[in-house]
Amino acid sequence: MANKIFFPPGGVKTFSDNLVGLQLTDGGGLTQGNFEFTTAIYEKSNRKFDTGIFSDFYTLDNLKIDNIEQVKRVIQKNFTVYPNFDISEITSFSLYGSLSKRLSASAIKVINNFPAGLEILNRQVSGLFTGETASNISYDSKNDETTFEVNTSLIRNPFEIDYSVNSARNIQVRPYPVSAYRDLTNNFESYSLYFFNFLEEYPLTDFVPTQTMSGGTLTFTVKGDPFSGSSASTRVLIIKPNNTKTEEIFDESFDEVEDFLLNRNISPKYTAVFSYPDYDSDGRYTLYNKSVTWPLNQYWNLDINSSAFDTYLAELQRISDILDTYKTNLISRFLITGAFKEFDTSDQKIEKVLQIYGRSFDEVKKFIDALANMNSVNYIVGNDIPSQLLSNLSATLGIDPNISPITNESFLTSVFNPNSKQIYPGQNKPDTPVELNYEYYRNLILNSAYMFKTKGTRKSLEYVMRFIGAPEALLEFNEVIYVADTKVNMDKFRKFPNMNVGYTLTKVYDNQKSWASNDIGNRKDGANTNGVNYTVSNDKLVINSKNIELYMNMGQGITYDIWDMSVKYDYPIPNSGLTAPYPYPGNVDWTFINPKPKEKTFFEFAQDFYNNFINVRNRQTIFDGKTGGYPTLQSVFWRYLQSEETVGIPSNKFTYQKMIDYTLGIGDYWQRLLEQVVPGTTLWLTGQKMENTIFHRQKFVWRRQRGCSFIPVTCIPCKYNGQPFAYDCIDQTLQCQLQGTPSDMLQSLLGNLLLTSGYTQTQCDLNSIVSTWYVDCRLDTQVLVQEQFYTGYGLGDVPTPAQVLSAIDQKLETLYQHGLNYYFAGNTLIVSNSTCYDDFTNSILSLNIGINIQINCN
Repeated sequence: MANKIFFPPGGVKTFSDNLVGLQLTDGGGLTQGNFEFTTAIYEKSNRKFDTGIFSDFYTLDNLKIDNIEQVKRVIQKNFTVYPNFDISEITSFSLYGSLSKRLSASAIKVINNFPAGLEILNRQVSGLFTGETASNISYDSKNDETTFEVNTSLIRNPFEIDYSVNSARNIQVRPYPVSAYRDLTNNFESYSLYFFNFLEEYPLTDFVPTQTMSGGTLTFTVKGDPFSGSSASTRVLIIKPNNTKTEEIFDESFDEVEDFLLNRNISPKYTAVFSYPDYDSDGRYTLYNKSVTWPLNQYWNLDINSSAFDTYLAELQRISDILDTYKTNLISRFLITGAFKEFDTSDQKIEKVLQIYGRSFDEVKKFIDALANMNSVNYIVGNDIPSQLLSNLSATLGIDPNISPITNESFLTSVFNPNSKQIYPGQNKPDTPVELNYEYYRNLILNSAYMFKTKGTRKSLEYVMRFIGAPEALLEFNEVIYVADTKVNMDKFRKFPNMNVGYTLTKVYDNQKSWASNDIGNRKDGANTNGVNYTVSNDKLVINSKNIELYMNMGQGITYDIWDMSVKYDYPIPNSGLTAPYPYPGNVDWTFINPKPKEKTFFEFAQDFYNNFINVRNRQTIFDGKTGGYPTLQSVFWRYLQSEETVGIPSNKFTYQKMIDYTLGIGDYWQRLLEQVVPGTTLWLTGQKMENTIFHRQKFVWRRQRGCSFIPVTCIPCKYNGQPFAYDCIDQTLQCQLQGTPSDMLQSLLGNLLLTSGYTQTQCDLNSIVSTWYVDCRLDTQVLVQEQFYTGYGLGDVPTPAQVLSAIDQKLETLYQHGLNYYFAGNTLIVSNSTCYDDFTNSILSLNIGINIQINCN
């Protein structure tokens, strides 16, 4: 007979009596304690929309466009798709016409359109006059602008850039057309100031021209403080079109043959490589590869005047004549009958017509050849799909193109860092943001097959992170499993709500997820390169899941760099273990700190290296004046940051601020790219992970204890005959004003050196000067500090006064070892004894800036 179960009326005292409020169900219907009825009649509501004020119509004036031709150039630049040509082979662009005539015309075009500049040296070309390259320098800190003057007699201007008040008219009446940027007076905003190494750019904001080109003084105003507060300078200065305008001139003014002559992706730059046959010394026909380099006038401008330029033109003529006799110049040499040329006029009108035909055939042929490569993508740009179409091709392959790095300036700064002016080996120019954008799509397309083949696996996600340039040190990538403590007891198992009898799941990171069924106990990767380390008693207790965590962890990046540095340099954590001033056997604390970084992978090191750093006997210890947390851990981090200054070992000096700026700079761009390779059924957590490193984790910050203090108390008067203290404290302090400028120091030393050697400046090459600068501090005859801080190349390359002060400040840090303290009060150095027991009464302390000079003289 079945048992009858009676439920209390109204759902009271049941397990679910509070799930839906009061549960008043008498009489049926809705649970009225939770719902109320309202009418469904609504009146029309009137709303007024304010459209605001319409903007003005766009015109050529408010777009700052001068004429229709400029509009055409903008449209052509932004909407024209142009093939990528391989400029390594010159015969691809000059086959039917004469190569000799083509190179001659290209050389003239380069001379007329090269982004020329003014090179300001501290001596005339004749070497009879020397002076300051910049004088009357004044810096406006409010507007961050510097104004300076330049004597035109020190300017080298082979391309005749016009800087006079009549520059526009002078350029217009020249017998041949030249680049509009040769008019400096009216285009000064397109120019910038550079030093000879071209590492820093200072845009021109104002310019005062001269009355004529024959002499006078130019006045420039630039953004920034290039001279570091100096009133004059002898450094080499270059005034040339800014980087953006320079790239624009190279892209828009020159065709493929000019690009071949001005190849900048080679070292030395402006080198053209020809392949041509010729007879060798034994009379055999041999294929030669000849490199011909257009020489430089000095630092930036091309050489167009000297004998080296004549030699360059002669070599181009010789090679092109050889090629014209056997491969190029096809129309005139091969495709017409010889009788046709016999009736040519004395001024070769027929030959000129044939060359025009050949030139037009070559122009058509390069596009026909390009069509054969329109479906190709290469790592090296050339003979492949136009770069403008790379984003369209990526969309065709199923990759979302709306995530270009060019739209995220902070991403470019963090990953590609275009502002660093990094130039790769074999190149002589940094990549522009547009080129980096194309390179991004190019690599994405070339590796798309690997991405799709590995989609849904760990390898695809790791590839994407490597692809965007994310450092391995910052990448925290974990796959999740759950381990049950025991199997379910079916006898005691109960349904909802009594779920307290069953099993407990523990979240575990398993980045391998491939184990044999009998591989139980401690599961650990053989090399432990992925951090797997957990224990399981039965494989059936492991529940696999499709959960992953992928973070950019800034704290892990700092820990990784310290481990990597310790493996490479055995510092700051040596493999033999840490000794004094750390805890060590024989001291108050007998802990022996020896995490052995060279014998562990990073995952092993990060998991347990800090175990014996944290000790109850030293956690309150004051270490190097720092308190709080665990001093032994913190001291490792500080020694890592100061390794280059203290022991001469370089480090990346990763700080929290650097890592935060980097991870925030990348933004969420990489996450949107990862979404395309993560399966839709995977649950994943991602983002920037901001956490302390293990060197700064702590449960309690120990405050510095209050020091001793005198408490006034009433005492009985007494008498004492003798010295109240065992020693009198000796207080010795000296001050010295740092005088002179680095340029004056170098000039003075150079003058003395040449005088004692029997030379004059006209007999020596001042550009060959190599100056090595030292901080030299001595106590009597004992050398306390003698360290190099700067190397200059040329007479104008000297450290700034701020760099000298900074070098002195850094190099004198070890003076405390000799009982001396120091600090700066402006340009005044103040030195004093550090203890009451150091007596320097009869000693002489000297501080000098030492300079070693090397120079070539005839």
